[in-house]
Amino acid sequence: MTPKIRPINLDKRSETGFVLEGWLKTYEKHMVRNAMGGNKGRTNYAGTGPARVWRRVYQYEQPKVVLYLIHKAKVLVACNPEDDDQLYGFVCFEGNTLHYIYVKRTFERLGVGKLLVAQAPGLVFASHWSMEAAHSKINLVFNPYKLIGVDPNEKIQINYFSPDDKTTEGRDENEVRQ
Repeated sequence: MTPKIRPINLDKRSETGFVLEGWLKTYEKHMVRNAMGGNKGRTNYAGTGPARVWRRVYQYEQPKVVLYLIHKAKVLVACNPEDDDQLYGFVCFEGNTLHYIYVKRTFERLGVGKLLVAQAPGLVFASHWSMEAAHSKINLVFNPYKLIGVDPNEKIQINYFSPDDKTTEGRDENEVRQ
């Protein structure tokens, strides 16, 4: 049976809870690294290499990011066509940026993820990264800065030098770089 794809109902706590819990648990799982080799996979850190984050920081800060994106970006859920309350997964995106995609383990490998991604044509960037993203058939560029929503066409006044140096005063970013 083909899932029904529809916008998230932000007024239903069960739906925002589904997105929040699915995102937080799976993203942390993908980020977790067994620091210093012991503890049977348990560590106080999330992430790898220089991007490692203390787990408590992740658990405190990441929900804010997810809730912000749930309300700012477009979120679509896949559900049972006969029961809107039975959710299979979700996709969160805006413009050409995929923020996150999640499919319940029970419904993995059934094409639910493909159906969700098909609703977001023209994806180029991913603001969150995981091993699945690295090995997926969707060729996306990891760009965590897309989270802050800066318009690349917007003129930004930047002063690369000290406040005493007047060489950049009144010039935009593109002029300073040249």
